[in-house]
Amino acid sequence: MAEADVIRIVIEPMQMLFGEFGTDDADLVVKTYVRQFEAFDPRVLAETWERVVADFMPSKRQPWPPIALIRKTAERVTEDHASASERAAPKNQPLDPAWSPDAFRVADRLIRSDLGRLAAREGWITQLHDYCRKARSMPDASAIARLKREARLFEDAYTQVCRGDGGMLAASLRKLGDAFLARRDEFAAKTVE
Repeated sequence: MAEADVIRIVIEPMQMLFGEFGTDDADLVVKTYVRQFEAFDPRVLAETWERVVADFMPSKRQPWPPIALIRKTAERVTEDHASASERAAPKNQPLDPAWSPDAFRVADRLIRSDLGRLAAREGWITQLHDYCRKARSMPDASAIARLKREARLFEDAYTQVCRGDGGMLAASLRKLGDAFLARRDEFAAKTVE
């Protein structure tokens, strides 16, 4: 922002409201204000001025709002503007390709196969769907073995939680496990569509 903007937005309104700064070196005071605020955007400075003038009460000792008060307010307004623009930014940021609708369609199509039906019977269809969604292809033998191990680990942990070995989180873990089982049933149903 230019010196002219600071003078127009802050200095001239201060002079109109509060009069000249009561000193022999008023030019130095004005230059100090300009130097402190020329980095701020004119919109920020205008809103800052509105906030400062609403609360400031001049005195003989402090005829103009202190630089520190204006600067702190300008920084707060800048943060407010940044937060507002962040909230207004479109939420459709680039999605991880593994979570795109296309990735889910590919995985749904891939599990409609002999391997998908086998995975549904053996209880590792959720892991197979996740693999297909991420890789967009069917797994090889070593990946299949890993997917089966993951499914077995889930089954073992879920069994322990159902027996009451979940501690303070037992109810939450059981609920989560139930959601996983429901999802597994959904995927199993898709293998026969």
